[in-house]
Amino acid sequence: MNQRLAWLALLTSALAAGPAWAAGWMSSIDTDQSFTNLSAPQDGGSPWGSGCCDDCIGNWWENTAIFFASDSWRTRADDDYPGNFGFRTGFNTGLAGCWNGPIRLQLGASFAGYDLSGRDGDFGADPFSNASIEQQIFSTFGFYKRSDICCDERFAWGAVIDLLYDNNLGEEAREVFNRQARGYLGYAWDEANEFGTWFAFQLNWARYISDTLGRTRVRGLDQVNFFWHHNWDFGADTWVYAGGAEEPGEWTLGLLGQAPLNSSVALFGGFTYVVPSAPSGDPNFGLDQNYSESYWNLTFGIVWYPGCKASNNSVSGYRGLPLLPLADNGSFMLKAGTGDL
Repeated sequence: MNQRLAWLALLTSALAAGPAWAAGWMSSIDTDQSFTNLSAPQDGGSPWGSGCCDDCIGNWWENTAIFFASDSWRTRADDDYPGNFGFRTGFNTGLAGCWNGPIRLQLGASFAGYDLSGRDGDFGADPFSNASIEQQIFSTFGFYKRSDICCDERFAWGAVIDLLYDNNLGEEAREVFNRQARGYLGYAWDEANEFGTWFAFQLNWARYISDTLGRTRVRGLDQVNFFWHHNWDFGADTWVYAGGAEEPGEWTLGLLGQAPLNSSVALFGGFTYVVPSAPSGDPNFGLDQNYSESYWNLTFGIVWYPGCKASNNSVSGYRGLPLLPLADNGSFMLKAGTGDL
């Protein structure tokens, strides 16, 4: 009994002293530092993890994003086929160059499969090819420099080359290889808002022979867009853009967004729509070109950041991550036609 009374007295004294001890411990802590984003790298105090004007930004693996997405799209090469649906996976990474400075390299690639049950082909098309899955590979590589709003460096820019290989493209299941140049220029107005432009221009044409419509060439669709990039309080980012595209397009509208689920994983999605320059219609049994002037892309997926960089605290983002997104069917659309395009 005496031993139990002794333990009870000791416990009572500890509980009585606990609040006073906890209060003293909490008062010794800088709460502004204690409750910062613990998932972000703590290597210099920068809100985006690398320290203000600090070059410690991590290695290539820590600056890689790996994604998986559902994807649906339609371009001029689909003629009167309604569109393509499938799944896409890939990566995008930022790399240090052989020089010291803020300009970095970015490299990414993706593989996708569409029309998993085949497609309805034109008369005369190879039935075996039209029953095959459409396979698509994108690759993007180039240079970029992010803004650093913490140090009043407000401009961000990037220049990349996009490569597209598509097997079983369109109603007649052809094989094409195309290239385009893409650029990005942004100005960080403040920590939450960036304004700028992104643009894409074709670099080559590929042969695409149609037995019915006589199309002989396919290339990238030139487009110029102006965007508003906003960083939200919970670490998400959105890009809203509008601009113009060449014939047979006219106006472009688009939205990209990413919302973090934790420090390593985020959901992302987006759409691009090119308003055609002519009304739709198919009055001549597929021979009328107006039907196929609609361009669009819709995608939604999940992305993993091995370096725990899924959440951004400003529009500048993590300086090591690639600036431009990997090319897709929204940023690399295909124009098809005869003669010089």
